[in-house]
Amino acid sequence: MSHALHIMPPEEMDIEVSHAARGKLFHFALHYAVSEGGAKTSDEIIALLDRALAAGYDDSDIAMPRLPNWDLRRADYTAYLTRAVRAADFLHEGSEILATEKEFRITLHGLILRGRIDRIDHTPDGIAAVDYKTSGSKPEPVRNLKGDKIDLQLAVYYAALKELYQNEEIAAGSYYSLSGRKTFHPEQADDNVLYKFFESVIEAPRTGSLPVRPVAVSTCRYCDYDQLCRNGSRIIRKGASSK
Repeated sequence: MSHALHIMPPEEMDIEVSHAARGKLFHFALHYAVSEGGAKTSDEIIALLDRALAAGYDDSDIAMPRLPNWDLRRADYTAYLTRAVRAADFLHEGSEILATEKEFRITLHGLILRGRIDRIDHTPDGIAAVDYKTSGSKPEPVRNLKGDKIDLQLAVYYAALKELYQNEEIAAGSYYSLSGRKTFHPEQADDNVLYKFFESVIEAPRTGSLPVRPVAVSTCRYCDYDQLCRNGSRIIRKGASSK
C-alpha cells in the first residue's frame, strides 16, 4: 500500500520522557525563573514556572521529545515544581539566591576541574551551593580505591566557591530533592581526603588500573556505557537469565 500510494506511515510520537530529559527540563525551568524572570523569592519562582517550562520545551539544548499532550504534561510539571519550590526546605529563611547554573573552572590538587553549580545561596552561615536532585533519596557518593564512600560533588563545589567568593565565608553545600521536597546535608570530604582521591585519579592512567566500581546498581540507570562495565545493568540481566 505504501508503494502504491507513495506514502509512508506517520512516525509514532514519543510520549515517554526519560529521567535525564525531565531532569534537564526542571533544572532549566528553575534557572530560567531566576535568570530570565528575575525571581528572588519562592513565590516569584512559582509564578514563572509555567512560562519557564514552555521555554525549556522549545530549547534545543534540552531536546525534549515532541509530546502530543504537552499542555497537560506541562500542567503536571508545573504542579510538581510548585510543590517543590513551596516547601520550606527549598529556600531557607534568611537565605537569598545569588546565582543559578554558575559555571566554574578551578585547579584542585593538580587537576583542572570544570563544572556548573545549580544554585548558589547567600545563607546566614555563608555562601553555599545547592544541587537539585529529582530522586527522593539521598544521592549515592563515589568510592575511592579502598572502597570508602566519599561525597565528592559538594566538596568540589565548596572549593569552587572559595575561588569565586574569595572574600566571603563559605558554608557546606546541600542537595535538594525535588520529588521528596527536602534537603540532604551529607558529610563532605575534607581537603586531605580530596587530595588522596585525586592523587589516585592521576595515578590510575599511568598504571593502567581503571576499574569501574559504581557505588550502587541504581547509578547504572543514568549511564550510557553499561556494556563496558562489569557491574552494569547488562551483567545483571545476564545473571538473572542464567538462573
